[in-house]
Amino acid sequence: MTPPDTPLATLEAAARSTLAYLDYPKRAWTPARLAPDGTEAADVLVVGAGINGLAIAFLLAREKVARVRVIDAAAEGQEGPWLGFARMRWLRTPKELVGPDLGVAPLSFPAWYAARFGKAAWQALDKAPNAVWMEYLAWFRDTAGIAVENGTRLVSVEEGSDGLFACTLRTEAGETVAYARRVVLAMGVLGAGGAALPREIAALPSHLRAHSSDTIDFAALAGRHVAVIGAGASAFDNAAVALETGAAKVTLIARRAAIAQPNVKQAMEFAGFLRHYGELEDAQRFRLHQVLARFAVPPPPDSVKRCTVHCERFAMITSAPLLSVREEGGRAVLETARGSVTADFVIAATGFAVNMQARPELSAFAPRIATWADRFPAAAADTTLGAMPYLDGGFAYTAREAKDASVLGRIHDVGIASVPSVGPVCVGLNGMKFGPDRVVRAITRSLFLEDAETHVSAVEAFAATAAPAGDDPLVI
Repeated sequence: MTPPDTPLATLEAAARSTLAYLDYPKRAWTPARLAPDGTEAADVLVVGAGINGLAIAFLLAREKVARVRVIDAAAEGQEGPWLGFARMRWLRTPKELVGPDLGVAPLSFPAWYAARFGKAAWQALDKAPNAVWMEYLAWFRDTAGIAVENGTRLVSVEEGSDGLFACTLRTEAGETVAYARRVVLAMGVLGAGGAALPREIAALPSHLRAHSSDTIDFAALAGRHVAVIGAGASAFDNAAVALETGAAKVTLIARRAAIAQPNVKQAMEFAGFLRHYGELEDAQRFRLHQVLARFAVPPPPDSVKRCTVHCERFAMITSAPLLSVREEGGRAVLETARGSVTADFVIAATGFAVNMQARPELSAFAPRIATWADRFPAAAADTTLGAMPYLDGGFAYTAREAKDASVLGRIHDVGIASVPSVGPVCVGLNGMKFGPDRVVRAITRSLFLEDAETHVSAVEAFAATAAPAGDDPLVI
């Protein structure tokens, strides 16, 4: 609880005042829908309480959607990657970017940081440390009044009766079924299909390798030789943690010839692109995907410096795609285009896969979801893009067959799988101002139109009871 008479308490009061000022219209408007078990179904089930899940839940509440339920598999305070596999020291985005506050200034990170640590500290801050960012998100969630059911994992989504989804949820107490009219999947990079682990690395015994998103006991790697596969920010961050916890040597192995690359996404960071990317023609979005696929986001200078400061224990090999990997004498031997590397442990910082078939929670729907290969023939030759879901402008799935369109259009996928369809607006803070708003507008529109007859009839009934009997219509 925030102590009274402190800058943070004053900020919280300002946030409540601002939200009250913006609270028009005040009336919740989504009619209750009775579930088969006799409970009221959720209007929207938001799966994931990271920045996108929180922002979407916050905006749905402001739009007066009556029944919004938010779940997250992680424990409270552990949502998202920030205190898990995100092993950078600081966020990689500028401190001033709009966050889940969506422009409500007293709920913003700058306002919170200045109140928490002082205005001078804010001025001196370059980027937010991960732990500080998580403290802010917890404060935002509480101050904005977003209830999250932690320790609750989505197991499956199935089509129920009366336009509802039957969602199996798992907690420590067991499994239950929750019913919802709409489902928003905001489960981050791991929610799209899992870690992308090269086949050669996956063939190694599990005690010799890990993906960068795994829980890794870095202390156990002290005094050992660690090989890191990859050249992006995550590769350098994992190499840095290994060095900082005492690895005898870390060798970073990169396919690309140079680590420094242009950050092509910067060319897209303006409102036109971020708001309207999803309205481009398929051929234009396909061209953009091809460009983005050629250039990985480069590691920030501070991530590189964390490694190079240990120059006597850090080595980097570029232009070195893996040719083969084997176990030999209890160690991993990696044959590359530039020679052999023998390591005690291998960390693959090789990104994340988008694979609808690998998502157990969507097993009832995955074969019916339209992919880019289904919608745009040229995408079929691109194994990465071709497997990605083809989403509509509101981040909802589209269907391979018309008969499934109404069902799949009620599931919204907010994460890396959405990038080819709607742009990079739900994969970090950069697009926070634009992505959640699109999702919520699509949801509120569909909920309203689904109940249009109920709303129109309610107005007619109100008019019939409000007007005195026999009165003529008012003529002006």
